[in-house]
Amino acid sequence: MTRGAPRNLDRLTPEDKSLTFALADLRALGDAHPGALEITGDTIRMHHALAAKLDSQAAEAIGLPPLVDLVFRTDVEGALGTPSFRIYHEWVKNGRKQLPSRVGAILNRESPNTTASRLFSWTKK
Repeated sequence: MTRGAPRNLDRLTPEDKSLTFALADLRALGDAHPGALEITGDTIRMHHALAAKLDSQAAEAIGLPPLVDLVFRTDVEGALGTPSFRIYHEWVKNGRKQLPSRVGAILNRESPNTTASRLFSWTKK
């Protein structure tokens, strides 16, 4: 389901099979997180933790961006527990540093040729 193509989520047809399964997956995730999901008429509202936990097929069916294709690189300096300890992190793609902005489970990139990406659930903790 793409943005800008509203559907009545209460009256899906057999042609909407992938969306039906995606909503079932989403509802199952929502059962474990009370208050994190609301599905009504033509609207889906969910907590970012649910968006991060959806598999690629379900996320695509409801119009979420694909999983992130960047590498999250970390490095440390100094010894843990000392004043000189530092941890460094960066997002990298094809060896080049990227500067995405993060909103919950979604990474937005500055480049006009790239779209938003969805984070894996373990990167949100």
